[in-house]
Amino acid sequence: MYEVPADLEMVPGHERPAVSAWRNIAEDIGGPRPGSPASGIPAPDGRKPVIDADIDATIDPAIAFLGGFGISRRALDLATRLAATRGTAAHDELIAAGILKSDDYWAYLADDLGLPFVTASEALAMSPAARFVPSEALRRADRLMVMDGGEPVLLMAPTGAMLSRLCDSVGRAPQIAHRIRIAVPETIRSLLLRRQAGHYAECAAHRLRRASLASSAFGRPGPVITSIMAAMTGLFAAAAWTAPAMTLFVAAGLMSLIFFNSVLWKLAAALHRQRPQPAEALWESDLPAYTIMVPLYREANIIPDLMASLGAIDYPRIKLQVLLIAEADDHETIAAIRRSGDDRFELVCVPPAAPRTKPKALVFALPFARGDFVVVYDAEDRPESGQLRQAALAFAADPGLGCVQARLTPDNAETWLSAMFTIEYAANFDVLLPALAAWRLPPGACRCRLAAPPTTFPAASCKKSAPGIRSMSPRMPISA
Repeated sequence: MYEVPADLEMVPGHERPAVSAWRNIAEDIGGPRPGSPASGIPAPDGRKPVIDADIDATIDPAIAFLGGFGISRRALDLATRLAATRGTAAHDELIAAGILKSDDYWAYLADDLGLPFVTASEALAMSPAARFVPSEALRRADRLMVMDGGEPVLLMAPTGAMLSRLCDSVGRAPQIAHRIRIAVPETIRSLLLRRQAGHYAECAAHRLRRASLASSAFGRPGPVITSIMAAMTGLFAAAAWTAPAMTLFVAAGLMSLIFFNSVLWKLAAALHRQRPQPAEALWESDLPAYTIMVPLYREANIIPDLMASLGAIDYPRIKLQVLLIAEADDHETIAAIRRSGDDRFELVCVPPAAPRTKPKALVFALPFARGDFVVVYDAEDRPESGQLRQAALAFAADPGLGCVQARLTPDNAETWLSAMFTIEYAANFDVLLPALAAWRLPPGACRCRLAAPPTTFPAASCKKSAPGIRSMSPRMPISA
């Protein structure tokens, strides 16, 4: 959950600590991990290496120490193999499998290294002199210099090579251990978010206006367009005053031409023969990482149903991130999410600021997305379990795709009006959009190949065009 959790103060100008010995901690660390068989260096508190002779040396050193905390060797070995196959981190595999919680892993790591562990429940106060960090760097933030009791402290969530370098640095200079703290990555990101929440919210609300005023709702038409619109309005008013019957007849004819054009396109789409979807599937190691983003506002009553629906998606948990995006003052929705206690779902709280729109919430939460692809749901969407795998297959078959728009089917056809909506959605999502995608019309249009509500974007292109995001709702037809 991305909120502010503790009582540390960031060091003003934190890239240059005041203490010379401390200055080299983050940059002058390298070598094997103390307390591991490869290093031969004892742990900071003098304990023997935690990997005993009866533990398989092929186990990832980043999790091997967990054997001393009750995790079986078989589980550690399996996590290591899965991580090697999927290209993930071994500790993330253990967390995804439910063998231990994220907080437990970092607490055990801190205990193994002999370093203090900072929990999210501690009261943290941020320094007003702290420097801003670009929002794009939030998801990668794994270290942060803070003030604790007036002293500079490095808050870390070390993994991989950083963990090895940290252990070697502490092993060579034990006196610096008291200036290092271990924390869950979300705690570090929450600290940054709290200090800069207003800045991020303001950027999310106004990035489009600053990047391209003409594309923004704040933009105003130029004098030429304004003059043309004024002239046309005047001509229409004059014609309606002098010859109202003829004016209405001409206007109805022009509108009929527009609707007739739509009829022609839908007729052609109805005659188009759709190709069957491929039946093959990607190997687990080839599946990309996905981030599901669900903007919420006053949706407390459907949170349990939403979580059950998202939890039923058939996709490796290690490669699936779910961001539930709520307004910070929407206390009922936030409380409903917290009550679930399900660590598969991450809560992103958007600072209350105008405009309170879905695009702003999505742009605000986008820096937290870790997946290779981003898919957006509404709170009432109920996705099919295999749709993410189908979307991954579509992108693998055609890497040039910019977006995959899914089909959408309303589940309410109890009245005549709702039945008409169901027919309209079926005509658009089951007939028109697949045909337009097959014809590549309009140029650059995305392909519509799924049978469920979301719209999927490559994360790289989505973040690149974030200032231009107006609506990512899966209800909006891409080429209607």
